[in-house]
Amino acid sequence: MFVIRGKNGEIITSSEIETDGQEITYRTREEARKVLKELERSMPTGFFQIEEAKCMNCGETHDVIDFYSGDDYVILCTNCRQKLAMGQLGKIGRPSMGTTKKVSLTLSDDMWDWLDEKAEGNRSKFLREIVANAYLNNESE
Repeated sequence: MFVIRGKNGEIITSSEIETDGQEITYRTREEARKVLKELERSMPTGFFQIEEAKCMNCGETHDVIDFYSGDDYVILCTNCRQKLAMGQLGKIGRPSMGTTKKVSLTLSDDMWDWLDEKAEGNRSKFLREIVANAYLNNESE
C-alpha cells in the first residue's frame, strides 16, 4: 500500500468530499505514480514523493491495510489489527482537532505562490495557525 506525501514528509490529505479529508492510499506503486503525474501537472515537480503507507500504531510498513474502525479511518499492520480485534489496542487514529468544514478560496496566482512558500507544503496547518493567531489576538483586545 502506498501514499503520496510532501518531500518533507508532510501528510497530504484530499479536499474531495468523498474522501472526507483523509490521506488517500493506493494499492500499487503504479496506481500512485499515475496520480502523482496528475498532481505534478498543477503543482511543482519534485514537491511530492511516493512512500509506503505506515501502520498508525507502530510505524511498520509490512502488510498494512486501511479501513474504518467505527468512525475512525485507520491504517494498521497485521499485528496491530490483531491487537485491535482482541481489544488490546485502545483508542486508535489521530486525535480530533475539531470540526472539519470545507472551504473554497479564490486568490491571485501571486497570493497562492506566497501562501505555498509560507506554508512549506502544508496549507491547512498554515491557515489554521493564521486563524488561531487572529482569534487569540482578537480575544485579548
